[in-house]
Amino acid sequence: MEGKPKFNYESAESTEKENKTDPQEVISKILQVLLGIIMAVLHM
Repeated sequence: MEGKPKFNYESAESTEKENKTDPQEVISKILQVLLGIIMAVLHM
């Protein structure tokens, strides 16, 4: 888990306020979360 970049929630919130709903942003965030979960499971 050392090399896993920390997700910056504050910057994500500010970008969400700028552009209300950008489907590509939402999809990329979902993929990031899924990737994080998969990597966590693989490292167990």
